[in-house]
Amino acid sequence: HMFLIDDSTCTLVNGCHHLVKNFGCQITHLYVYGIMIFLFSSCQDPSISEPAEQTSQQTPPPRSGNYVGHQKCAECHADIAEKHLSSPHAHTFALTKDSNVAAMLCGMSVKASPPFNGYEYACDDQGLTAAIPEKFQEVFPLDFALGSGKHAVTFLTLMQDASGDPVGIEHRKTWFSSDKSLGLTPGHDDQVPNADGEYFGRIFIGDDLTRCIDCHTTAANIVGRELVNLYPNVQCEECHGPGSEHVAAAELDEANLHFKIESRWSAKAEIQMCGRCHRLPEDVDPDRLKRYPKSLVRFQSIGLLQSPCFLKSEGKLSCTTCHSPHDAVESRTHEEQIQTCLTCHQADVPEHVVCPVSPQQDCVRCHMPAIDLVRGIQFHDHWIRVRDEEFKVTSKAEQTGHEKVMETETILQSGSSDE
Repeated sequence: HMFLIDDSTCTLVNGCHHLVKNFGCQITHLYVYGIMIFLFSSCQDPSISEPAEQTSQQTPPPRSGNYVGHQKCAECHADIAEKHLSSPHAHTFALTKDSNVAAMLCGMSVKASPPFNGYEYACDDQGLTAAIPEKFQEVFPLDFALGSGKHAVTFLTLMQDASGDPVGIEHRKTWFSSDKSLGLTPGHDDQVPNADGEYFGRIFIGDDLTRCIDCHTTAANIVGRELVNLYPNVQCEECHGPGSEHVAAAELDEANLHFKIESRWSAKAEIQMCGRCHRLPEDVDPDRLKRYPKSLVRFQSIGLLQSPCFLKSEGKLSCTTCHSPHDAVESRTHEEQIQTCLTCHQADVPEHVVCPVSPQQDCVRCHMPAIDLVRGIQFHDHWIRVRDEEFKVTSKAEQTGHEKVMETETILQSGSSDE
């Protein structure tokens, strides 16, 4: 695809005083290639090729009612709301002017080899900006901070093409919590800038942009360079649906309130719901799914759906069998997770399969180990299975193309080079 963006078609909103025209209006011959985004848990995987055949379950049916916001839910569900505040889901999206991570970057500079030359960061009442003084006089706005910060935070900028359609620019630098520093955003190692905006990050459009926003917010509509009707973070109504009808019924003291909200799912429906953002098999090229490279372990739904534990559970095993839907993963202790495994692997039940190596412990370490991906980030492999003694998901020789970005990047400290 090629976008032609010039001064006559540029649109700025909300009186944005950052001079964006060099990066939003004068981006000419903007070749969009590899329009993928990596945000560790929810945005499009850079190494996914054309998706497999889609299923009707991937796109949920339209929801009725209006959103009320999680504060309204907390009026009756205070305990659940308080637990949810400690979960990463409650902190997946922020304007950079409200982001603690963005605030830490104010005044910081990082170097990089040509053609990027590094960035100088500054903050004002609009949020975080990045500058390349050697190349451009204007500063580049970094609008949004995506990611809870448990693993990382990546910055996103919204612009428009000549037709007025939204264009996203994922910033070239990501903040990693493992060493509390900036590093190269995975998926950007092979980027060659063909336009001014690409000196600041990778460009993506269409469904990739929409899905990224959708998976870091409860609701939002992209209109030009704005997000309207924004309900940030993954809050109650992301899973339960718009709450207006449920709230109205509760205020009228009606019976059967659960009919007014989504609250009961089969195991398969629950996995499909979580998989809208944590990925499903139909999102991945069949050949890659068959090879199951290391980078797939961050898509937990894909692993779980092919696990013998799920396939033999008669439709009972789901995400919430092991995880609290309202709390952080760490809210359940390792011992509690082991006990969950043992409910189906008891030595005194003839039809149960009992581990001959460690029947009472080490279930997680042996059968769904934590896999290192990038910059200290680990994900447990949810393809639960018996593994070879020296288990390797994939060798480096098998990692090709964009999968190489999952290997550990060189740590970037302020003032050092990442290339």
